[in-house]
Amino acid sequence: MSKASAQRPSAICHVIDGFELPATKRFALGGLVEFIEEQLGMRIFTTLFFLGLTSLTLSSCVTNGTNLFSALPSTFTTENVMQIHQGMSSDDILAMFGKPKSVEVTSCGRAPHNWTCTIWEYGEFPYDRALFYFGGKHDSLLLNSFDVDRD
Repeated sequence: MSKASAQRPSAICHVIDGFELPATKRFALGGLVEFIEEQLGMRIFTTLFFLGLTSLTLSSCVTNGTNLFSALPSTFTTENVMQIHQGMSSDDILAMFGKPKSVEVTSCGRAPHNWTCTIWEYGEFPYDRALFYFGGKHDSLLLNSFDVDRD
């Protein structure tokens, strides 16, 4: 309660969201609207300004269809991804996308037709990532299959 209402016991005030609303304005709809516009107008403006600024900032994070926060290197463009095909050499993949983040040699397939495969990983799980599965000898790896996951 403010000093004014404490000094004048006949003045009844209602507190709405931390603001004192004199009892004389509580039944006058026009007065209530004016009060809300005066007291809360700046809050609404600030909120809308913040939301607009946030929206603009987030929309600027995506340029030309490429997410700036992608875990994949910038070489993973749509044009490059569309050129990938089975039988490509590991040298072609290396030239197109650069060095992989990790390399794993493991056994692929099921017995009795299992084979040694080399897996190259770009990006980071669970975010954008690409996996390339190669078969063949160490010096002549050929692309068997691949998985490129871009959000």
